[in-house]
Amino acid sequence: MKKMLVVLVLVLSIAYLVMAVGTTRSMEIEYIEVVARPGDTAWTLCRRANDASVDVRKAVWYFKQLNGTTDIRAWDTVQVPVL
Repeated sequence: MKKMLVVLVLVLSIAYLVMAVGTTRSMEIEYIEVVARPGDTAWTLCRRANDASVDVRKAVWYFKQLNGTTDIRAWDTVQVPVL
C-alpha cells in the first residue's frame, strides 16, 4: 500500500512537471510601429529603435515574432521591438 502511494505521488509529480513545461506564455513585448523607408532592414530598424546595450539579434528575433517575417519593403508598416 505504501509503495503504491509513493508510485502515485511520483506519477502525479511527473505529470505536473510535463504540463508546466508545456504551457506557453503570451508574448508581451513593447514595440513601436514604424513605416520602413527605402534601404531599411529589420536589423537597421531594430538597431535604430534600441540603445547600444541591446543585443540586436534578440531584437530581430522579437521582430520576426511580431511581424511574422524579417523581410520588409519600403513603406511597409512594421512593429519594432523596444527592449
